[in-house]
Amino acid sequence: MYFGTPGRRLFGWYHAPPLGSTLTDAIVICPPLGYEYINSHRSLRHLADRLARAGIVALRFDYYGTGDSAGTDNEPGQVAAWIDSVHDAMEALSDATSHEIVGLAGLRMGALLATAAACRTRVSSLVLWAPCPQGRTFLRELRALDLTSRAASRKCRRNSAFEAGGFLVTEEIQRDLTRLELDTMTPLAQRVLFAARDDFPESPAWVERWRTAGLQVDRQPVPGYAEMVVAPHNTTIPLVAIDAIVNWFGGAESTSETRPAPLLASPASPRKVRDDVLTFGAIRELPLRFGDARPGFGLLTEPMGSVDRARPAIVISNAGSAHHVGPNRLHVRLGRALARAGFRCVRFDFPGLGDSVIDDADRENVPYPPDASRMVATVLDALSKWSGTERFILMGLCSGAHTAFHAALDLDQVSIVESILINPLTYSYTPGLPLDAPAQPPAARWHRYLRSLGAVRQWQKLFRSDDGLSTRARDVGWIIRTKLETLAHWHDHAGTAPARTELASNLERLAHRNRSVTLVFSDFDPGYDLLMADAGPTVRSLRKQGQLRLWFVKGANHTFDAEGPRAELIATISRSLRDRYPSTRDSRAERFVLRKSG
Repeated sequence: MYFGTPGRRLFGWYHAPPLGSTLTDAIVICPPLGYEYINSHRSLRHLADRLARAGIVALRFDYYGTGDSAGTDNEPGQVAAWIDSVHDAMEALSDATSHEIVGLAGLRMGALLATAAACRTRVSSLVLWAPCPQGRTFLRELRALDLTSRAASRKCRRNSAFEAGGFLVTEEIQRDLTRLELDTMTPLAQRVLFAARDDFPESPAWVERWRTAGLQVDRQPVPGYAEMVVAPHNTTIPLVAIDAIVNWFGGAESTSETRPAPLLASPASPRKVRDDVLTFGAIRELPLRFGDARPGFGLLTEPMGSVDRARPAIVISNAGSAHHVGPNRLHVRLGRALARAGFRCVRFDFPGLGDSVIDDADRENVPYPPDASRMVATVLDALSKWSGTERFILMGLCSGAHTAFHAALDLDQVSIVESILINPLTYSYTPGLPLDAPAQPPAARWHRYLRSLGAVRQWQKLFRSDDGLSTRARDVGWIIRTKLETLAHWHDHAGTAPARTELASNLERLAHRNRSVTLVFSDFDPGYDLLMADAGPTVRSLRKQGQLRLWFVKGANHTFDAEGPRAELIATISRSLRDRYPSTRDSRAERFVLRKSG
């Protein structure tokens, strides 16, 4: 559902107990920020489901300017907006359940934001899971992450804006986060659980201070934090920690008389708006369900008013195991930019990923599902029935690129006009193939040397007596060896190297069906090398015929976690599709103007 004030619309998931259950509490789950938000999404969804099965209503949500909520990350007043978002979620949950007082559970920075919100509004209970004790501590972690992703020679002023893992941290955010500190807060909560990391022993001063202030603070070390916040395809659900948190909540006394848990049991507060559609600017966003037994989930973004059906709809599948928001919120930004350009766009989760829930644990968190093409067909069918769309463009990053490529090959009966493949790591996935992108520095240095081959000054620099010959000659040899080893590594892990003509044959099949292919590569991503090694002549031929396009985005890494390259990617895709698939309405208007002008 969507909720919040008209100027601060938020997206959330309401997890209701089984029909006929009685409510013992209602809990708002406050996610962490930045890359930890993306990586912990699956674990927090499991936490919400476990709470609901225990008779505790749970609401997951995205802060303003994050995830599927409205807003961008460069607006002023972000930290205040995040805390206000917690209050909005509390009010929405209170409206939905008739609980006057609800509880909060926060992970990492979500715990600090939850505490700040609980200092203004009384809560039934408060769980701080591996909390960031201070905003400045969190900022130090983000700055360290940012520095590891930059060239060593690049210097960053202490208080300047920076990006960490693809998330912008403005100077204002830094200033406002440094004011948040558990030691200076006293939440309005009788019961508090400090779910501490078992791998990081600590006895913070705020625990004793809160106890002295009359709060019941239980400290319980729980395992699994580190495994929960690694890259999404490597995450492990911290079941022991989740059970400990759910059991602790289960010991709370009911904050209201027990009752069933219908979502819309009571009218919404007049201060709030709650519905199934998000509208802002000239676009709107709404949920899309697909599949039968346990429907999958996606979000459809489209222009306000009627949409030109002559334009194809764009479908974006998961990148790795990240949910439909995409790494660095890339899919949200792409979908909304494409809607502003006049296209319908769906970003969706495969069953077992994100918010498309399945009951088979063995099929959960699989970034290359074997039935990917069939599931894409299900999404296209649902979109076609809902909107009347008849033509489609498939788009994806990493594993999503693999999906877009093979679905275009497999789905003969669907009108797929184009596949846009962004940084594919493989064109024919075999179980066991590495899921992580190779490290970038070797490739980056390789390309830098190639660009220098024709420069006389660079050769003079190479043969200088101070450090040139031995250092740079060794460097060149190491880079060439690494380049060859990278290609061999990827082919070896595929079991047997694919036939040299397989990729070329597949590209020719798509061209024969009049399905164009656009390949977008970061400057130094390995996908281009694999493409040209397996299908170089075919690629060159199809490019001349206009059936294949190649783009390169300078300065980008595999997931576009820097603002400049990310903005260039989004702008280039939007502009290219708008130019190549013009609106028939625009064409009619142009013809009218030409006739009037004689």
